Amino acid sequence: MSANEEVTPAGGEETAPVADVETIVQGLQEVHDATALENALSTVKPGIGNCKTRRKLKRAIEQVIGKEEIEKSMNAKVRRRVTRVIGFLAPNPEAQNEKKEEENADNAKKAAASAAKDKAAAAAAAAAELARHVPYVVFVGQLNFNTTADDLKAFFQSQNVNGSIKVRLLTNNEDSRSKGMAFVEVDNAAEMHKCIALHRSVLHGRMINIEKSCGGASKDKRRLKIQEKRTEQSSKVTETVQRIVAEYAASGTIDADNLGDQFKTKLFSCGPAIISKALHAYSKLPEEKRKIAKLDQLLDKFKEKDVVTL
Repeated sequence: MSANEEVTPAGGEETAPVADVETIVQGLQEVHDATALENALSTVKPGIGNCKTRRKLKRAIEQVIGKEEIEKSMNAKVRRRVTRVIGFLAPNPEAQNEKKEEENADNAKKAAASAAKDKAAAAAAAAAELARHVPYVVFVGQLNFNTTADDLKAFFQSQNVNGSIKVRLLTNNEDSRSKGMAFVEVDNAAEMHKCIALHRSVLHGRMINIEKSCGGASKDKRRLKIQEKRTEQSSKVTETVQRIVAEYAASGTIDADNLGDQFKTKLFSCGPAIISKALHAYSKLPEEKRKIAKLDQLLDKFKEKDVVTL
């Protein structure tokens, strides 16, 4: 609506053109009777100005009607107009509260979204930090007491464990003799699982145990972690053995369905390295010599024989 348009209220009453707030305030300073006040207020419409200028206009009107001569000259019609104008110039408490609630709700949503984003970022950073600092370590047990750290490192290298291999051989404090145990650290999870796949391999006449090393703040937590890792490791070893057996069964070297439960139990207890070597040797035999008894002998042979010569 332009400043020169005429406005007709719902009651059909003709009004003066809409003016800006500053013009109306200046006009109110010249008001000395109720008629002049009504004329000045006729240009005031809902939504005029902004909050600041509406407050200024409201104060100007209140100053005018506070004058004794104007207050006495106001009739019922003028009083109604004054009340109506002051009403829409004054802030609406309900509207303000509703707006405030909307703002609070919006701010709460933003704060929650920001907190969730910060939490996710912190969790990602913590996971990345943990990944950088948690070493990939396996525990090796049942070692020959004469096996050195260099021997163990050479063993893993000969079995295609790549990258850096750090061996910490556990020794007695009194005489520095080996305890038959060691911790081996490698570069990543893939190389660590290569080490674990060598569980129950034979080194220097001893069948060695290889497990993922666990840390823990308390004995109970450590025990639980070890149990979980052993379960996970056992599952991976079983999967590897099943894959090896399936490959030789697919090539026709063995009939996996007719191995018998007792022999399968022994087969799966030997570990991937021994099974792989025994089945490879078995596959080189003439077909007429491929009997379960012969495979059983080969398993025993590779369990007793050193896997590598160092």
